[in-house]
Amino acid sequence: MTNSKWFIYFVRYLYHRIPLPIRVKWRIREIVSQFLKVFLSSIHGRSFWDVLRQLYVAVRRRPVWSASDDLSLVQLVQDLSVHCAIYGPVGHVIALPLLSTGGAELVALNFAQAIREIEPDRSVVILVADQNVVNNRIELPSGVKLVVLDRYLGGDLGYHRKRALMKNLLLALRPNVFHNINSEVAWRLILDEGGRIRNFTKIFASIFAFQFDPGGKKIGYAAYFLQPGLPYLSGLLSDNRRFLNDAIREYALDEASQRKLRVVYNPCRILDETTISRSRAFIRTLAARSPGRRLRVLWAGRLDAEKRVDLLLEIIRHCSFADFVVFGHCVVDEEKTLPVLPNLIYRGPFSNPRELITDSDFDGFIFTSRWEGMPNIILEVGALGIPVIAPMVGGVGELIYENTGYPLPERPDVADYESALRQIAANPEDAARRAEALLNLIETRHAWNVFVKSVKEIPLYFSTVDGSREEALG
Repeated sequence: MTNSKWFIYFVRYLYHRIPLPIRVKWRIREIVSQFLKVFLSSIHGRSFWDVLRQLYVAVRRRPVWSASDDLSLVQLVQDLSVHCAIYGPVGHVIALPLLSTGGAELVALNFAQAIREIEPDRSVVILVADQNVVNNRIELPSGVKLVVLDRYLGGDLGYHRKRALMKNLLLALRPNVFHNINSEVAWRLILDEGGRIRNFTKIFASIFAFQFDPGGKKIGYAAYFLQPGLPYLSGLLSDNRRFLNDAIREYALDEASQRKLRVVYNPCRILDETTISRSRAFIRTLAARSPGRRLRVLWAGRLDAEKRVDLLLEIIRHCSFADFVVFGHCVVDEEKTLPVLPNLIYRGPFSNPRELITDSDFDGFIFTSRWEGMPNIILEVGALGIPVIAPMVGGVGELIYENTGYPLPERPDVADYESALRQIAANPEDAARRAEALLNLIETRHAWNVFVKSVKEIPLYFSTVDGSREEALG
């Protein structure tokens, strides 16, 4: 690990460990993040003094809202008015930190598409709030408008201005629902202004899992925002039951708070008749394979630390009886190069799960994440008919159990993965039986029409709510 990486790791560790109120941490973070830019500038070839001068301009005292911000808001509203003239007024605003290929972004896109099916006369705005990161390969559903706050703020990355622009945009649009999915800017706004915002729009949020630092301390959205933010929310949604049950116990939530919690299982984006037919045919060939053959194993996901790439490499080195095909790239962490190993084949990033099986099929899939909600990649691999080996982190246990795959302990070691892989090698017929049971579960619970029905039934999520739902919320 380079000196810069060690320094950033140390700063992050202190940030999560220092016993200060979250609002104090926010202010420290805004200042320190600017100095980190100066620290890293020499590494990226920029003049230290140029960045330092830019830092001075960025952090000097100035009003939170200025005349230039008025112009930014006017331009933003004008851009939205053109969209709304075609697709109707904005009904939902969904906030994201960035728009890449992660699970949270897929959840947002699924919600946006479902909302448009349920309310085709209203627009949806996806608001990228925290970072100016947008994957241009991502196709937005019809009637969904992408708004990136950085592009209206002249390159100022301060959260205070983004928060102010977000608040004034909501005041201007007055959408039926403001739905936050993992945006820290949006969470800060909810904690600071939630009492005011909920007077004109219903506030929802999605949280999928508890996150942990390397020392085991809870960090992240649930740890920082769930308890103080819940009073302002009309609903807290998750893609798995495990997280909501854990949150109820962790924070001793009362009955009124518990009624705000709701599970909406993710749909599997590749689940259609063609995929199901192809997968059932593949499972039949899997059952007919000879025991003891050399395995071909799939791993796919973000090559970030939370996905336990270190554990993956240990497994590959140890399990010389199998070849491992790896798909993915870094999204959060710095890009890294995988080592050259005789049984490792790196295929790079992917955008559609069907790309995983373009050149070959697989005997099994291994999942190594440190924490998780309901992993979309397991839904997708399961829909392809591939047997799944996964630890019981987050909502994984609602998909993978003895009948549908190879469940491992929450903190598995290499031996646990080796044992499961050897079971697949020794008994491919049993592996096929488990794969078929997983496919049946996904087909029943994670079909698109089931997801749309679940979204439609979220209490208070749409402007027309029948009396029984309002009564259910007290």
